[in-house]
Amino acid sequence: MYRGLYSAALGMNSQWANLEVVANNMANISSPGYKKDEAVFSSLPPLSISRLYDNVIKSPVGYRDTTPFVGEIGTGVGIDDIVTIHSDGPIQLTDSPFDLAIQGQGFFCLSTPAGERYTRDGRFTRDAEGYLVTISGNRVLSDLNLPIEIPEGDFVVDEDGMVFVNKEEIERLKVVSFDEREDLIKIGAGLFKKRDVVNPRAAEGALIKQGYLELSNVNAIWEMVKMIEVQRLYEANQKVVLAYDDVIRRGIDDVGRIA
Repeated sequence: MYRGLYSAALGMNSQWANLEVVANNMANISSPGYKKDEAVFSSLPPLSISRLYDNVIKSPVGYRDTTPFVGEIGTGVGIDDIVTIHSDGPIQLTDSPFDLAIQGQGFFCLSTPAGERYTRDGRFTRDAEGYLVTISGNRVLSDLNLPIEIPEGDFVVDEDGMVFVNKEEIERLKVVSFDEREDLIKIGAGLFKKRDVVNPRAAEGALIKQGYLELSNVNAIWEMVKMIEVQRLYEANQKVVLAYDDVIRRGIDDVGRIA
């Protein structure tokens, strides 16, 4: 009797978590380099059902159950994983020489207190010590795994990631890629970290665009439609729970009542 109640309650929990994913995507529509998340659902193991009260036939080798198999009944769904969609976002012109965007696969490498991290957010600047840093203060790494020191002067980055100041070659940006995007773990603030057993490789075919920023790959209209859909699914499961609650209440109130 209560199986449907539990399945509906699980559906409510799953859709609530899905709603949080969609809401987070919408909150980051204007975050440069942000990659949207999607919830992946999986079915719980189904239950096998058979016809009841069939005869059991006794044979020379024992008893044989003649109860025929009818089919399977679902027990609900749950969220199996939250995956990040790494499709490219649109490129926007900013005209700031310290704004950089990557076209194609690849990530900028940063030195952080927690170790090397990766990002597509190219909002860089020059700190008080003269190093190229993110707006959060993390230093951008060169292909020699060293912070990039930027002298005063005309700052230029070509499409291959080579940094020039006053037409003098300084360093090359470290831009890496991964064989599987699942090898990256989103940790917030536009940053990713790699799984322990994974080693990045130099990005091939990635182009650096100076004076541009890659915007979020979230489609506002699609996320709004998805939010409405998720809310309706949540409400549908909620109605099932309320229906079971009413049945249980009636059972408690009416069963055993003395006429």
